[in-house]
Amino acid sequence: MFETEDQLVTTVSNQIRNRVTYLPSFLRKPSLYLLNEVNLGYGIADIVVADKAEIYKERSYVLNDFQVLLFDLILDKPGVSLKCISNITRTSTKTIVKSLDALISENFISMQSRSFFPVRRYEDVTAKSIAIEAKLKNWKRALNQAYRYKWFAERVFVCMPEVNIGPAMANIYSFRRMKVGIISINDQGELKFLYSPRALQPINKKMQVLMNEKLLTKYGTFLK
Repeated sequence: MFETEDQLVTTVSNQIRNRVTYLPSFLRKPSLYLLNEVNLGYGIADIVVADKAEIYKERSYVLNDFQVLLFDLILDKPGVSLKCISNITRTSTKTIVKSLDALISENFISMQSRSFFPVRRYEDVTAKSIAIEAKLKNWKRALNQAYRYKWFAERVFVCMPEVNIGPAMANIYSFRRMKVGIISINDQGELKFLYSPRALQPINKKMQVLMNEKLLTKYGTFLK
């Protein structure tokens, strides 16, 4: 019996790390990354799991949140000036210039006549991504929180103890409508995927990039 949500999160994470045989194939790949407590500004996801993407270019370092925002801005407004960036972001010139230099060094952007242009699109570190919201009870709150993770994850799930899963299953139409999956876990730690929606493209590319950079921060697999 799980007494706290921390216990629940730890058990689910360990089962995924151990690639237990009853997990669906997308959670048994040897190339999976796993993160806990992922905060991208749309709630804190208890568990994020992602498969490796095939990376064609090594990176020297990880982009921080502001650099991701800046890159997204330049993709949206090619030819933007330093002054315009300063007006939009309300950030110091020193911080902006440092971040622009980092993006230029990684060949994400270029400077032409004091304006900034995108050079290439972002190459994802992950090929697939799954976010899990773990709750002891209160399926409705869990569903609403999990739905936020669709901004950056291809699949999202709510995981609850088997003894408390009844109300969620009684309202499965809400989960189907919002494309949020349902996982139950028994006292022995066995997971059952009761509803598994198909993978969908994340809603927001910037949030997806931030999630990729969180993975690089922890694993650094593709850093020089």
